[in-house]
Amino acid sequence: ISQLLMSEYLEQKLNQKIKAIDISAKHLLTLIDDIIEYSKIENDKIIIENQAFDLHALVMNICISFEQIASEKGIRLMTHISPAFPFNIIGDPHRLQQVLNNLIGNAIKFTHQGYVDIRISSVDASDSRISLRFEVVDTGIGIAYERLKTIFHRFNQVDDSITREYGGSGLGTTISKELINYMGGDIHVESALGKGSRFYFDLPFDIQENIREQRYTGVIAATFTSNEQFLHRINQSLKRWNISNQAVFFAEELTEVVLRYIATSQQQLMVLLDAEHNDNNLRHLVSRLRNAAGNQIHLILVDTVNRFQPKDIPFEINSVVVNLLNGQQLYNAIHTAFPDSLQPEGREESNNCHHALNQDRLKILVAEDSSVNRLILNEMLTKAGFDVELVESGEDALQKIEEKNFDLTILDMQMPRVGGLDVIHKYKATKSLKEGMPFIILTANISKEAERQCKDAGADIYLQKPIDIKVLVREIHRLTEKKD
Repeated sequence: ISQLLMSEYLEQKLNQKIKAIDISAKHLLTLIDDIIEYSKIENDKIIIENQAFDLHALVMNICISFEQIASEKGIRLMTHISPAFPFNIIGDPHRLQQVLNNLIGNAIKFTHQGYVDIRISSVDASDSRISLRFEVVDTGIGIAYERLKTIFHRFNQVDDSITREYGGSGLGTTISKELINYMGGDIHVESALGKGSRFYFDLPFDIQENIREQRYTGVIAATFTSNEQFLHRINQSLKRWNISNQAVFFAEELTEVVLRYIATSQQQLMVLLDAEHNDNNLRHLVSRLRNAAGNQIHLILVDTVNRFQPKDIPFEINSVVVNLLNGQQLYNAIHTAFPDSLQPEGREESNNCHHALNQDRLKILVAEDSSVNRLILNEMLTKAGFDVELVESGEDALQKIEEKNFDLTILDMQMPRVGGLDVIHKYKATKSLKEGMPFIILTANISKEAERQCKDAGADIYLQKPIDIKVLVREIHRLTEKKD
């Protein structure tokens, strides 16, 4: 309800009070979740699963969820993921996300200026297994040396004044440490008071086999180089992935090209910088591009001759490719930036921009037995531009699906008689019903068992109540784009 009220045009004082209610409610939920999670740890009921997942997509989605709060504080949220390792790995994405959420959330909470940087690199690898280092680095208030040894103790804050000013259960770092231990790693911290902090841990993962490269849609490139052979190799790789490329030879022209693309194209832009063509002016060039385009471009430095030491590479560079052999590092670097821009198999290029051009409102069916939740979902989704139809039971949902065409259905998991999962089962078992419609399950049950039940039933995603409207809208667009 607080999110709904904040979307209204209210006077500033009232809006600030409602925002305080929203923050307090989310804070209370976090406290409850932390206590439940720690109870599971104490009773040795944590289950670590092994499943295939896309690490880049996971990290991107985590960062998206923190973008607004970081932006409101004037903090830059950055990611630096090495392209030297595959992004399709096998592990427990749910537990990894819990850990990163805790560490990134804390970093943003205790940082008032500067940045929070999420770094991922490979520390050891074989053909089938890899060990990855995760780092969360911030320019925040830091931790006094004498407090470092207790930072992972339960119900501990680095200072009593921290609890009063920032809140928190004192369990976040404890839970993170325990989960990392369960997954086969250990967490460490480096910090100094007033100089920021660095939390880091290593985790082992299996590597997915026989992952085929895919083509991209909605991504274009500009390559800054004077080397024709370098340009030819880049073009060969980009053409393989359905990415058009424009060669740029002069720095002044590069800025103009970037601004022109941003102003006239709906596609996402990446800029490839040839290290041999930049020499000592790299920092100036990157600064000029960022000042002109902000975060609307993804910068990739291609340094196959090791011209730049890591300390000399500007933070604004998103990825560094040091090997162009077979194009794998370049492919990984691109996927870091655009994991949701892969073109589904069998989809024609003429349909790539369907949603950008299609002005029809998406038709959403919502099945929710709570009248209050129906009211809130209807208001939120209608304000977001969707055509919403409401029903209060699973039986009514099945009937509506038979009668009308919907782009997506949102279901409460635990409705009386016919719950959300029952609706999905019946939908998929009924041959007369059209196939392929995505389903989102809403539930207050955040257990692994609930997640497994949703997955087994065929739900595309399940979201925890109370719903974050920005997350819900983003997932609706993502799922309906996949459908097309």
